[in-house]
Amino acid sequence: MKRALVATALVAALGAIGGALGGLLIATIALLAELGAPTSVNVVQPNFGFAALLGAIWGAAAGAILGPVFAWTLLRRAPLWRAVGETAFAAALGTGLVVAFVPGEAWLLVGALVPSLLAALRLRREVRMMPESARPQLSAVGDR
Repeated sequence: MKRALVATALVAALGAIGGALGGLLIATIALLAELGAPTSVNVVQPNFGFAALLGAIWGAAAGAILGPVFAWTLLRRAPLWRAVGETAFAAALGTGLVVAFVPGEAWLLVGALVPSLLAALRLRREVRMMPESARPQLSAVGDR
């Protein structure tokens, strides 16, 4: 039981880090989209620092929650760095595209969840298709 809690905490922490980095990527994509868009006098644009902080906070929260969920349900046999990195990148890219091209905040959650779920499913399929000898070897925490 203790090993499962330690592993879950580790995955949650890595998911939070990946989500925070993804949030920074989203803020950067949004900034680049704003630079190319015509500005209006009536539009109040937050500065990049605030947008980056907000993106990092929301990304960290989503990664801390979704990281363990994906890891325990879909990605048990996948390498941890790929499970965290690929799903975080997919969520950031999807949300960034929503920010850049879809008006309104209602689609932000969909923009994060759908690509990260698709990335998790793709990685699960890839790991299942690997020969047993090429899969990463799993060992218990503390076994060395």
